[in-house]
Amino acid sequence: MEYKVGANPCPRCREEGNDAKGDNFHWYGEGRGGHCFSCGYSVLSDEEAERRGLNVFNWTDEMEEEVSSKEPLTKEEIDKIKGYTTPSGFKLRSIPDWAYSAYFVRHKVDTATGEPVEQYYPIFKDHQLTGFKVRQLPKTFFTVGSMSSESDLFGQYKFRNSNSKKLLITAGEVDAMSAYAMLNKPDSEYEPTPVVSAVVGETASYKQLKNHYEWLNRFEQIIVCYDNDKAGQEAIKKLVDVIPKGKMFVMSIDLKDANEMLVQGRDKHFLNAYLKAKPYVPQGIAGSSSFLDAVIKEAHAPRIEFPPFMKKFNAMTAGGPALGTIGLISAFTGAAKSTIVNESCYHWLMNGQLRVGVISMEQNLGQYSELVLSRHIGIKLGALTQEEKIKLLEEQWVIDKANELFRTPDGSDRWFVIDDRDCHIDIMKQRVEQLIIQCECQIIVWDTISDSFDMLTIDEQAQFMMWMKGMVTNYPVSFVLIAHQRKVGSGEKDGSQGGIGTESGVQGSSTLVKSAAWIVIASRDKMNEDPIIRNTTNLFMPKNRGAGTTGECGRLFYDGQTHTLHDFDDWVGKQDVSF
Repeated sequence: MEYKVGANPCPRCREEGNDAKGDNFHWYGEGRGGHCFSCGYSVLSDEEAERRGLNVFNWTDEMEEEVSSKEPLTKEEIDKIKGYTTPSGFKLRSIPDWAYSAYFVRHKVDTATGEPVEQYYPIFKDHQLTGFKVRQLPKTFFTVGSMSSESDLFGQYKFRNSNSKKLLITAGEVDAMSAYAMLNKPDSEYEPTPVVSAVVGETASYKQLKNHYEWLNRFEQIIVCYDNDKAGQEAIKKLVDVIPKGKMFVMSIDLKDANEMLVQGRDKHFLNAYLKAKPYVPQGIAGSSSFLDAVIKEAHAPRIEFPPFMKKFNAMTAGGPALGTIGLISAFTGAAKSTIVNESCYHWLMNGQLRVGVISMEQNLGQYSELVLSRHIGIKLGALTQEEKIKLLEEQWVIDKANELFRTPDGSDRWFVIDDRDCHIDIMKQRVEQLIIQCECQIIVWDTISDSFDMLTIDEQAQFMMWMKGMVTNYPVSFVLIAHQRKVGSGEKDGSQGGIGTESGVQGSSTLVKSAAWIVIASRDKMNEDPIIRNTTNLFMPKNRGAGTTGECGRLFYDGQTHTLHDFDDWVGKQDVSF
C-alpha cells in the first residue's frame, strides 16, 4: 500500500469498519515507518527492523511462494523455510527464546509490522526432520511436509538419548516448551528434564504414544500434565492403555495448563506440582447403576474361537473363551499341546481379526517359523533333508506362500514372537507389555509357562500371576498358557502311555490353576504300536469358569504328512476304511 507522509487510512481499522475519516494511520516516510494511534497497527522503520534481526530474512520474490509439500521435506525445502523464518520467538506466550531454540521452533513474521504470524514446530520421524506443523496465530493449524501418529513426539529428538529417570508429557507443543522453561533454567547445574508432547493433539495423543512404547519404557516415571479440563482428563484415561504399566504419574495444577502457569509466573508452583506427581490409579469402585452396562459390554466382548478340530471345546465354552481371560493347556511331554497351540495360532492369524504374540520357550525363532510355514504349505519341512529343505525354500511358490503367511496385505507384520528365552522374568514381562500396548496383540501364547517358572520361587510365581490378571483386567487381551505335568507317582500310568494329567499335576504354583478361566488337559499314548492311536490326542476340560460344562472335550488326530490336526470323528468320516 502506498502511503503519503502524514495522515492516511489505517488498513486494520478499515477492516473493522472504523476510520471513516481515513486519517488514523500516520506515515513518517520511506524507511521511517508509521503508526496508528487508534488500533496500534505499525509498520517498522528500517532501524527497528534491523534491531529486531529481521534483516536475516534476505527476503526475495522467490520466497513469496511458501513450501507446501505433503511429502517428507527435502534439504532444499528445509533451507527455503529457514530462509523465511527466524529462530526468535518474540516472547510469544511468555516462552523465552532459549526454550524455543531448544525445540528448534521457528517463526514467520510480517515484514511490514515485524509481528510474528506463524510458528513452525519441527516434525521428526526416526530422528530425521520430515516437516513442520505450522500454527497460524492465534490458533489455526496446517502441516508442511509429512506428519502422522508414527512421527516422533515433539521434543523426542532433543531427548532421544536422555539418561533422566523422569519424563514429562504435556498436552501440546506450547505447553511442552512452557514446562521446559519452568523446569530447566539456563543456569541450572542439573541435566535438563525431558519434556515432550504428541504432535497429533491431546485427544489422539494415545495413538502416537503407543508407537513409542520402547522409548517411553526407558524412563522410571512418566509424568502427565494435560489440560485441567474435562477433555484433558478424558485424554489421560486413554493413556493408561499405552504407557508402560506402573510408570504413569499425573500432575495436579491449579490453572488450565502449563503455559498459563508460565504466563502468570507460577514457576515454583509448577515445579512443586511436578515433584509431587502421584501414580495414576483408575477409579476402582462401581455403583450398581452401572452393572447392566457392564453386563452388556461383557456380552459384546469378542470370543476366541479355536480351530474346527476343537469344535467340541468351542461348544462347551459357548463359542470360545471370551477375550480378557487366562486359559491353560497342560499335558505330559509329547501329548501335542504345542501342536494344538501352533495350529490355533495359525487359525487365528489366517481367519480372525485378533493379533497374536508368542513367547516360544522350547523353539527358537527359526524352528517355530518352520513349523507354522510347514502347516501353511502342507509339507513338513522338518522331515526333509537339509538339501531338500533349502531347495524347496528357494522355489517361488514357497516364497509367495511365506509372504502370505508372515505379512498382511499391506506388508506389515502379521504376528510377533519373543525369542529371547534367557532374560529375567521382569524383562519378559516388559516385552509382553510391549506386545500388548505397542504391537496391539490380543492373544498372548506362552509356550511353555513351566519353563519360565522353573527359576522362580512359589511366591514369585504367585506375584507373576497377579501381574497377568492385572493385564487381562486393564487391556483387551487373553493369555493361552502351556504347562507341563509333573511326573507320575508309583503305580500311575505314565504320560507316554496315555496317562491323563490333572489340575493338581500342573507344574508350578497353585495360583496358575486358580487364575485360569478354563483348563484343558491333553493325553496321548505316543508309544502305542497302532499309528491311529499313537497319533490321537484326547482332550479333557476340568475347569470351565464361563459356561460351567466340564469333562471330555474332543479327540484330535494328527496327520504327520501335512502337519495338520483334525477332529478325530471328522477325519474318520473321510477315510475309506473302518476303525
